[in-house]
Amino acid sequence: MFSANSKAKTAKFSSPIEVPIEIPISPSEPSDLDTPKNAPRCLNKYRDSAYYYDCKTFLVEDHYFQIPMQFLAAESRIFEEMMEYPMAPDQDGSSENRPISLGNGVSHDDFRQLLRVICPPNRFNAEPEVLSLSQWTSVLKLAKKWKMEAVSAHAISAIEALPSIDPVDKVVIARTYDIPAWLAPAFNEILQRAQSFTEADVYKLGLSTTLRLMALRD
Repeated sequence: MFSANSKAKTAKFSSPIEVPIEIPISPSEPSDLDTPKNAPRCLNKYRDSAYYYDCKTFLVEDHYFQIPMQFLAAESRIFEEMMEYPMAPDQDGSSENRPISLGNGVSHDDFRQLLRVICPPNRFNAEPEVLSLSQWTSVLKLAKKWKMEAVSAHAISAIEALPSIDPVDKVVIARTYDIPAWLAPAFNEILQRAQSFTEADVYKLGLSTTLRLMALRD
């Protein structure tokens, strides 16, 4: 004689139609067990406009860099156009096997200094890193090359604020990166200093400029 529970078990499995089947749920698909009852299901998915970065891999000399393209595009129309128009299949920046090469005129150290300025971590609003004259010059070099006007202005301002800059170096930077406002003050500082011209000064300024400055001093 069977109990009520035994009859229920027999009835449950008496027909193959009534056999329960467990269907595995993919981890990528929402489960009803994880979803509140009556909660609406969103069928469409959207990329957040502020925090969905298009990271690209760049090859600079023998160094790979992988950074959000938006940081470069925000400062330069050249990189903005890279995002707007498709690049060659073998140079799309999707991996180290298909990097974007920045060419022979860019050193990996110059590029690193630029990235320190345009995409610093600034964890909890920490103070920005302090760059030296040579490092700021690297930033200015690439900012001028890629027409990053705001970055150029920031680098020029930062260099001006550095203490004890050799006026000869300031003349060289002004000539190289087209900063005419620096020239007259730097030349005056050179004329007023007590030390004589060194071989390094002549190399940096050029013989013609050095001779003219020596004549003015005399």
